[in-house]
Amino acid sequence: MNKTISKKMYFRFAVLFISIALSFPGIAMAAHSTVEGVISGANCIVNKGICPMKPGDPHLALENDFVLAAPGAKYYFMPNITRTVKTSYINKQARVTGVVDGSSIVVSIIEVKDGDSYREVWNWEKIVAEIGRGR
Repeated sequence: MNKTISKKMYFRFAVLFISIALSFPGIAMAAHSTVEGVISGANCIVNKGICPMKPGDPHLALENDFVLAAPGAKYYFMPNITRTVKTSYINKQARVTGVVDGSSIVVSIIEVKDGDSYREVWNWEKIVAEIGRGR
């Protein structure tokens, strides 16, 4: 079998398995929470270090990771979100939906405040659907 075909089949199987697992209400839906806060540098929030102010700020290079800083001095790491996505929305008011586990949240949806409402900027289900179509 061609290596390319086997990799594609493996990847599609993995996406299918994850999609099926997330479709069970007891596994995924009941555990989802929505948290509102501001996306900030982890060093800034956790260690009270220098805070990057906007995308392109040189201090972004000093940040190892980014968190969703929620009210009440709570913060959540977002391990399944790329650095690029996190830095794009630095210091933006955001609403994040996902599975909370201690001080991390496995993100399903990110919405960023735009005026008086929120607009969706990242959605795992839509990404999986696009992958399934081969795009």
